[in-house]
Amino acid sequence: MRVDDLKQLRRRLSPDQALQSIQVGTDASAEQTEWAAALGFTRAGGIPTMTMDLREAAEFLEHPFRVRRAERSDSDAMAQCIADGFELDTLAESAPFTNAALLARPEVTGIVVESASGEIISAGMSTQTTPDVVGLYAIATRPEHRRQGHGAAVTRALMAAAREQGASVAYLQASPQGAPVYSRIGFTHDSTRTYMF
Repeated sequence: MRVDDLKQLRRRLSPDQALQSIQVGTDASAEQTEWAAALGFTRAGGIPTMTMDLREAAEFLEHPFRVRRAERSDSDAMAQCIADGFELDTLAESAPFTNAALLARPEVTGIVVESASGEIISAGMSTQTTPDVVGLYAIATRPEHRRQGHGAAVTRALMAAAREQGASVAYLQASPQGAPVYSRIGFTHDSTRTYMF
């Protein structure tokens, strides 16, 4: 995509839809760095992409939490959970990751963990991008519920659903906090994607 195309896209977006970053691949080229700077993105950061062969994954354990598939009616609570988990400034920043229309799509799976009172405290999504491959994304746990295994439970449930649907490979992009969790589950570092922001 040319920088002029990105500038046009940026102009068409409303303020709550503004671009926050641009993924430029494994390493940013000089041209991509110039494009990003022209859009106001002058910093770069890498996010590891991790993969797992689901055919070799250990059987998924039962969890002491209430883990279930998300329903369309869960979309607002999931969006809030993801916003809280990623410590986003506004709920609108998490909206693209979960909405009722997205949860209704056959290739999309949403998983939630509920507290004893029924509050969604951890959530995540997956999309089957091909019959064999599933991408996991937006796995988040509310800060007050972290380090209790909720994110791992969501990840394992998403992987189990993917395997049931015939996928053999799962991939995700890990945050610094999430990478150790995914490593313990069995994901391995595959590559690093560079983002300009």
